[in-house]
Amino acid sequence: MTNKIKFTGIAARQSNKHTVVSFPALASDVFAVAKIDRAGRTDQGELFGFQRPQVSKHIFEIRDYLSKPDAVLPNSVVLAFVEGVKINFVQDQICEIEIDIENGKPGFIVDGQQRLSALEPLDERGFEVFVSAII
Repeated sequence: MTNKIKFTGIAARQSNKHTVVSFPALASDVFAVAKIDRAGRTDQGELFGFQRPQVSKHIFEIRDYLSKPDAVLPNSVVLAFVEGVKINFVQDQICEIEIDIENGKPGFIVDGQQRLSALEPLDERGFEVFVSAII
């Protein structure tokens, strides 16, 4: 079993501090490298996390649409990483993204949790979603 998952993507020229890449992936691959960090408040009232609770009805509506043979989903999901990612540039902005999962999922799902939850059972179809990742 490998402790690294690789994707081929493209890097956008945006920030000198952060790398932004986009790549196609199955929902199960996204869930293998990133987790949903539920939003909440500490005892002191400070906000933490990224995502509100899942809405089952909304997920089923998305899944119903995506189950159709001609369904498309051009909207990307957004991930954030602070560690565990290595970018190897192949040519200009084309890159290989290597995510180390040896110590668990290093990423956080910032946007798209409902879409990913709806898509995961459709992996057998090979339905990929675009992922935008901030590193």
